[in-house]
Order: sequence, then C-alpha cells, then structure tokens
Amino acid sequence: MLDNNQIALFVQVVRAGSFAEVSRRSEIPPNTVSRRIASLEDALGALLFQRSTRKLTLTTAGRAFYENVADSIETLERAGQAVLGKNDLISGLVRVAGAVDFFDLFPMTWIGEFMRANPKIQFDFVLGDAAIDLVAHGIDIAFRAGVLPDSNYVIRKIGDAIAVLVASPELLKHRSPKSIADLKEMPCIVGLSKQTRSTWRMQGLSGTTEVTVRASFKANSTLAQLQACIAGIGIALLPSRLVRAPLNRGEVIQVLPEYLLCCATKSSSRSGSRPPVHAICIGEVRERGEIRS
Repeated sequence: MLDNNQIALFVQVVRAGSFAEVSRRSEIPPNTVSRRIASLEDALGALLFQRSTRKLTLTTAGRAFYENVADSIETLERAGQAVLGKNDLISGLVRVAGAVDFFDLFPMTWIGEFMRANPKIQFDFVLGDAAIDLVAHGIDIAFRAGVLPDSNYVIRKIGDAIAVLVASPELLKHRSPKSIADLKEMPCIVGLSKQTRSTWRMQGLSGTTEVTVRASFKANSTLAQLQACIAGIGIALLPSRLVRAPLNRGEVIQVLPEYLLCCATKSSSRSGSRPPVHAICIGEVRERGEIRS
C-alpha cells in the first residue's frame, strides 16, 4: 500500500524543484526527504526522478504519476486548511441557546460587531425559557443564569444577574410598599409557572428575605413583564439592565431599593449571593478572546 505522506512529499519536491528546498520549507533533514522518496519509488517499482548534483528531473513515470496525484493532494491540502483555519479566520455555524428575551438584555450590536470581524461565521439563535437537552439540539453555546448543576460542559461565568423591584407611578399613587412583607398584598408580575403564587428571595441590608407574592400577571418574556409594569398592572422584579431606560424616563419607579434579587426561587442560588450568568460551551473550545459582559 502506498504511503499518502510520501506521495504528498513527492508533490512538494516536484513543486520546489529540489530536495534541499523541501527540507528548508518543511524543516525535514535532506537525507530524510531523499529516503522517503526512495521508499515511494520502491513501492511503485519505478524511478520518479533523475538525480544529478545540479538538477532534479522527473522521469516519464514520475511525470505521469505527478499528473495523476497532484490534484488530489491539492484537494486534501485545501480541505485541511479549511478545517484547521490556516488563515486564522473563525468560520462555520454556531448555534446559541438563550432565554426568550435574550436580545432585550444583550445588545444585537455586539453580534453585529463580531460578525463583521468574522464574516465567515453564521449564527442560529434558539431562544426559549424551557430547559432543553443542549447536545440533542445541537447547541454550541448556551447562556444561563443561576447555579448550574454539575456537568461535562465547559462553563464560564460572564457576569452577575441583578434584578430590582419596579412599579409604575400610577400604581404607586394608590399604595406604595413600605416593607418587603407588604408585597404579599400587592399585585405582582412574574414569569410563567403553574403556581398562583411565586416566591421571591431578596437580599437586603439585614440579609436574605423571602416573600411569597400574588401573581396578577404572568409572562415568559421580561419585556412583556416590563410593559405590563409600565401599564400599572403590578410590581415587577426585573433585570436592572432592562429597566435602566424606563427608570430614566420616569415610566417606572424603583420600589424598596435596598432589596435586590438573590435568586428567583428557593433553590436557584446560595444565600446572600447574586445569581451568576454563565456561558456554557459544548464540545471543544478554543479561546480566541473574552466574552463581553
């Protein structure tokens, strides 16, 4: 059986015109190059080169062999370069999983900047709040908030999830909570669940406090929750990044500002900590830079 490496070396010698030049380019000793070509000739049972001290010339058999294998070797080289990214460009399809309202919190301009810098990248965004099997859905990177279970995934913390209590000025005209316990008797806006009440675990000046609130409005999108809050439907616990602009415009007012989200449910974070936001990478990871947060 012929050695493909020896065939590739033969093509390189033909292109370079000498064993010495191939040795210089490949950092292989000249005697090794010569020995491998001789081994290929033995396998073929034919002389491929006429050798002299000044010149290396293809024989008739060598010329015919080169014409038959050169295109195949070039195809293999191109395929290898495409896989290895010889030009150092990132390329290919990347499937990303995130929450339904992922782009309400993370600017699309970041994706645009990345794609302009890496024009051979394609993105598929799979957005939803349901837990999915990342491998079965072909996900490369997933963004998740909270404490994650142990797994074989590569996980990187990219920030902290901070949420604050907000309400519309109109709602607060009728009643404004003076303590965290007052939230029990006020209409609140929460994410979708089967329960009629939700437990918010808050971090305050005196430590962690839990309060069970009455859900007057539910939605699986934080943007929809914000719109409901602006409309005066209830008090909402929303990401600080999302409510920054409405706060500045006076559309909502922060309620009980001494309290921040500790975690959304009783089991999603350790007491006294902010739930982290993670990027989960599935499969092999080559670090080419930092994720912005």
